[in-house]
Amino acid sequence: MIFSEVLNDYMQMLGISSTMLSERSEISTSSISRYRAGEREPAYDSKYLDQLIDSIYEISLEKNIKIDKEDMSKKMRTSLSSYLGISYDQYLANLSSIMKTFDIKVNSVAKFLSYDPSHISKILSGQRRPGNVSAFTNDISEYLTSRLASSKDYEKLGNLLGNESVQKMDDTEMQEYITYWIKNYTPTHFDSEANTNDATSFLKNLDSFNLEEYIRAIHFNDIKVPTLPLQIPQTKSYYGVEQFKEAEINFFKITALSKARGPITMYSDMPMVEMSKDKTFIKKWMFGIAAILRKGLTLNVVHKVDRPWEEMMLGLEAWIPIYMTGQIKPYYMDQYPTTVFNQLLNVSDACALQGEAVIGHHEEGKYYLTSKKQEVEYFRARSNHMLESCKPLMDIYNSKRAKEFHDTVKKLTGISGNDYKIVSSSLPLYTLSDELLDKVLTRTYADDNITKKKLKDYFKKRKKFYESIIKENKVYEEVPIISKEEFENHPMNLPFYSAFLSETIQYTYEEYLEHLRLTREFKHENLTTKETTNAPFRNIQILILSGKYVIVSKNTSPAIHFVIYHPRLVNAIENMTIPIND
Repeated sequence: MIFSEVLNDYMQMLGISSTMLSERSEISTSSISRYRAGEREPAYDSKYLDQLIDSIYEISLEKNIKIDKEDMSKKMRTSLSSYLGISYDQYLANLSSIMKTFDIKVNSVAKFLSYDPSHISKILSGQRRPGNVSAFTNDISEYLTSRLASSKDYEKLGNLLGNESVQKMDDTEMQEYITYWIKNYTPTHFDSEANTNDATSFLKNLDSFNLEEYIRAIHFNDIKVPTLPLQIPQTKSYYGVEQFKEAEINFFKITALSKARGPITMYSDMPMVEMSKDKTFIKKWMFGIAAILRKGLTLNVVHKVDRPWEEMMLGLEAWIPIYMTGQIKPYYMDQYPTTVFNQLLNVSDACALQGEAVIGHHEEGKYYLTSKKQEVEYFRARSNHMLESCKPLMDIYNSKRAKEFHDTVKKLTGISGNDYKIVSSSLPLYTLSDELLDKVLTRTYADDNITKKKLKDYFKKRKKFYESIIKENKVYEEVPIISKEEFENHPMNLPFYSAFLSETIQYTYEEYLEHLRLTREFKHENLTTKETTNAPFRNIQILILSGKYVIVSKNTSPAIHFVIYHPRLVNAIENMTIPIND
């Protein structure tokens, strides 16, 4: 709602005229009439707006009509045409994200709203700013609300906004919510559930995780599968949270001790936050996972991604060590079959664990573990049917899948006219010169001409790849600027993320400065480069195709790549890193 509508609603609720409000607020009647007609607005931080809010609240107390003053103040301030709770660049990014998510065409929205299409195009490209930001945003929200037609549309909107409850809103509530999201959403500002839609923790854990250190810490290579028979009956029922933990561990034990070699499928939407506080259980759970991975088994993991953001990210972070092995295939479902029960289904060739609980009553759930052949086959069929209805949450590529990764990237980046954002822990590969590369490789590999030739060939191909992207698309890249002291503590690596190297290649500080000079000199009309002294990562590169996918590439222990598709996670990463801060 725009300011005039908000003001009129409160005045109508209290049954007061412009004259009455003028006398109480000491603002002229003509000014209030203009406010009500939408011809004029008080400034966001003006004394006149404060006087309006105070006066309306005082009158509500006298009339014994309940009005929340803080809520009223928020509604009035955020409805002002000039109001933005975020930077204008972020506003444009949010607007662009929601239009791309629903494939909104400029001509269609212009026709619906009786706008000039070129005017909307210029606003979206940043060439022109709306005269009334609130009114324009409200119009866009009205059009989007009118477009929502199916449960999939509502689910897509809920994923983007980080709020599942949008499906329960009426059109007016939804329109207001969308308007507020576009004008206010940023991970550090938005003051509802979406303020936690920040993938920083996941990415930082990914950035700092070292698989070799983890393997040493859990003595992965020393894991011995016991040969003594388990004292677990063929079938057993478990009740409550504590017994559920026991059932999970027993599932891993039976699987690890068996001769089973087939893939394991795991799905659970059981609450995780409380269970994650039990460090002993988490340690046993991770050991169980490590034991079955030690056998060389693969895992199909179906993540419940429409759960609260904290739950979703907690689950993804817990899986980081397992993702790094390259033995995991993560999935998600577009639609979930129930809103009444929490469900669990773990299936291996040796046993199956099935569980359920009424949502909100996890402590009263029941879990059934069986190793009976016929029952395991039944649950295996169920898990296969479930996988058929799933989509990949992300594809994970290690050195064994290098060719697949390069083919995938080529396919994903083969369409021109997109907007790309790159956030990297190193400098751009495409600004590196042949001479500087030769200097670094000669210092690092001395007389190893085979390795040097291999890396030079890789460099030529990747440089051509990035140049083709910049030629056909708008590219925004963040460049890390670090001091000599910072460099000595955390040396920077050459940006060979997709070379799947067994070890990183480090610059000297002088080489880094030379590459930085080359980067500053590199110019292209499609490229916007921003320098940052607050680089968030040390070992990863994030390549974002706005609103479609994210590629997270890690160049240390091990070199691995995550191609992320789920819109909610893609949107969270995009909004976390873009716009690039000065």
